[in-house]
Amino acid sequence: SFTVELWFFLTASMWSDQLLFSQMYQNATNRYLHYNIRHTRLHMGFYTHDVSGWSSLNLSTWYHAAFVY
Repeated sequence: SFTVELWFFLTASMWSDQLLFSQMYQNATNRYLHYNIRHTRLHMGFYTHDVSGWSSLNLSTWYHAAFVY
């Protein structure tokens, strides 16, 4: 298991994917770990096995996120 924590401040529209952090071994199934904002929600995935948060994020706000796997 592992945890990735970060602070971020939103300053722009989030209707497209906004990458926060990623690590890629290859651009292949289960080998591309990514953390992003997708449609105003936090999103974490391993290329095809993804999960999104329920809460919508707002502009001009500081956030602390902790992704736990």
